[in-house]
Amino acid sequence: MHHGEKAWIELFVDKLDTGIYQFWWIPLLREMAFAWVLFHEIGHHIDYTIKPEFREKEDAADDWGKKLFKNFFRKEYWYLIPVRKPLARLVKAFARSL
Repeated sequence: MHHGEKAWIELFVDKLDTGIYQFWWIPLLREMAFAWVLFHEIGHHIDYTIKPEFREKEDAADDWGKKLFKNFFRKEYWYLIPVRKPLARLVKAFARSL
């Protein structure tokens, strides 16, 4: 709570698809783009309310986002775990080309 208000997260979806607009129809890419942003914002909430860390707020949110994203990927896309590292390299190379 901030000044007596309940916490909320507001994502503007029209901004989420800018990097992968042409490939938005691929569920894996769409969910990963959305999940990455959502988990980062949840990381801010965790850092602020549950487990505050005394360091840069963006770094703390990034770390929490990575943990939450890794858990999500492990549960939802368990069958891709054997190829996750080559897949990550491919996605990073693709993102750099945009």
